[in-house]
Amino acid sequence: MTYKGFLLASFVAVWTCAAIKPAFREDWLLENYLVFLFFPLILFVGRYFELSNVSYTLIALFGTLYVIGSHYTYSLVPFGYPLQHWFGSERNMYDRLVHFSFGFLFAYPVREAFRVLPRSEVSGVTTCPWT
Repeated sequence: MTYKGFLLASFVAVWTCAAIKPAFREDWLLENYLVFLFFPLILFVGRYFELSNVSYTLIALFGTLYVIGSHYTYSLVPFGYPLQHWFGSERNMYDRLVHFSFGFLFAYPVREAFRVLPRSEVSGVTTCPWT
């Protein structure tokens, strides 16, 4: 099994566990539309624009945080309560952790994509006209 295959299998295992008896089924479904849309898109695009293992690891880590949040709804995630205590907040901080992680964990893959994209060719046609 390749490393990307391992990441995909791990993510699917976490997603499957999160799909079992979520706190609020309708909210879980609504929040997982992004997973249903973007993870297959990442798999499809990854066939043409290869990113590094670091990028795929960061994407899988964010996906895991996101799916855990969707299972409980972000305001009820158990790990958010210690964060709430540590920061002296009146609310569960897990949603803020996931929002911060979105920017932090996607910065490297997006940068890498912008570096790889201009050099990529599909059927001999350069994909970026500004190169």
